[in-house]
Amino acid sequence: MRIFQPILICFIVVNGLFTHVLAQNNWLDSARFSEENQNFNKAEYFYSLYLTSTDKVDSLYIEVLQKKARSLRINFKNYDALNTTLKAIELSKKINHPELVFKSQIQLADFYTLTQRVELADEVFSGITPLPEFSPLTICTYLNRKAAYYNHIGKLDSAIKFSNEALVLANENNFINAQATIYNELGNIYEKKKEYNTALTYFDKALELNKDDKINHSNTYLNKAKIYFNQENYRLAIHHLETNLRNIEHTNWSNLKCPILEYTSTAYFLLNDSVNGYKYLAEYQKEANKFYLNNQNKTIAELETKFKTEQKNAEIIKQKNIIFEEKQQQKTFYTVIISLIVLLSTALFFFTTVKAKNKRLTKLLNENEFLIGEANHRIKNNLQLIVSLVAREKNKKENQNHEALTNIVTKIESIATLHQQLYINEEKNKINLKTYLNELCDNLLPLLEAKNIILVKECDDVLFNIEKSVYIGLILNELIINSLKHAFTENTSSTKEIQVCYRNINNQKIELVYKDNGAGISTNEKPKLIHLLCKQIKAEYSIENKNGFCFKTEIKLK
Repeated sequence: MRIFQPILICFIVVNGLFTHVLAQNNWLDSARFSEENQNFNKAEYFYSLYLTSTDKVDSLYIEVLQKKARSLRINFKNYDALNTTLKAIELSKKINHPELVFKSQIQLADFYTLTQRVELADEVFSGITPLPEFSPLTICTYLNRKAAYYNHIGKLDSAIKFSNEALVLANENNFINAQATIYNELGNIYEKKKEYNTALTYFDKALELNKDDKINHSNTYLNKAKIYFNQENYRLAIHHLETNLRNIEHTNWSNLKCPILEYTSTAYFLLNDSVNGYKYLAEYQKEANKFYLNNQNKTIAELETKFKTEQKNAEIIKQKNIIFEEKQQQKTFYTVIISLIVLLSTALFFFTTVKAKNKRLTKLLNENEFLIGEANHRIKNNLQLIVSLVAREKNKKENQNHEALTNIVTKIESIATLHQQLYINEEKNKINLKTYLNELCDNLLPLLEAKNIILVKECDDVLFNIEKSVYIGLILNELIINSLKHAFTENTSSTKEIQVCYRNINNQKIELVYKDNGAGISTNEKPKLIHLLCKQIKAEYSIENKNGFCFKTEIKLK
């Protein structure tokens, strides 16, 4: 019996090691499968499981670190992605592996390029050169990412040079994914050079190669649609954009959906299809808000988790010190004094540490609020740019088109006004409806004064969510424009007046009442755009024609 005991122990140990290795391989297989299916949250999770399961730092460990950093960046966890990449560089140097150091530095430079820190990207690229013994794939990746950097900073000839060098290596070694990436980069470069036919050729080559890579295929498809948009072939651009949107409908890729929706909305407006234009504009606004809020929540959640972990660790250490203090009470006077000094020093250290972390957390929260404000400011500026372009077209067109263009301008200005309020407000998901609607009415005053129309406002203060505020602003804008166009004739001798009134009813709903003393509308007539906008926010409305036109609706606050 004693003879079999060592054999049994050896068997248990070997079986445990085999099971552990098998689990590690399963985690890596699951991570690769998740990446192939574009599920980078799961990929990050399985890579983390592998990394925490081993203390052995080798080339495989560092390659897994690099892949985890890529998944973190795609998931917009930039803080963790940067730290993971820096750790990969440090460990590559520690095990003296020049090629892994080089690959990690390429990843770091690419991270800086994609996060708009071009000075840091330039610093990294300036300090690295591939060695002849490096693998063709490593050198190909270096050339491609350096081309992307030059494209980003506008040095297009250098970008083409490095892309062509990378393409030679990719073709020689049949690197399919690298070929697709390089063709897409060349398409972007020639788009900037306004050589659209050449750009389309490269995008088509990329689409053929990356058809199994859904996220990169979608990105290339968007780039191709942008070419048709720039060529003013808006219908073909819309076809590609809407097809692309259907293909990624069930994903959470807001960073791709936002530009697709924005280009689709603009293309419809340029084709004078305002219904579809506003439909996609509203969807873009919704997706953009979700994108910014999700990123803000992710950042705050990461910071809170780190803060709570450090707080918990501080509490555990504090408890250990208290127990230690109790045990030392039976010792001599001098031992007690020394113990108290250690305890006070430790408490002071943790107090300082927690205070510093609190200060950093507050700073980062303020930065997040600033970034959201800047995002709203940029959206407002973009909308103002569209207003300027439409106004420019208005000055070029014949008089019969002025009214339609003016109508478009006022609607876009109402949305721009909303983003101006969001930029000013401390709270980024609600606005003061009174301030917003007053400013909207003020924007329309020159049009009203030109026709001698008096505007009377009676508004209550109320905070309202931004999604419904867009529709309320568009409804009010459409009502005023309709009054300008149809309510009053040139021969009207009586005072022309418009009344806007909304009331906060018990903080449960708001009542919007709009009146003019003009000609009114026919009994069977229903304003189509106003009907669609009310339907979007599930608001019932009524229209009366007593002494003019009267529109009433009630909208729930929650």
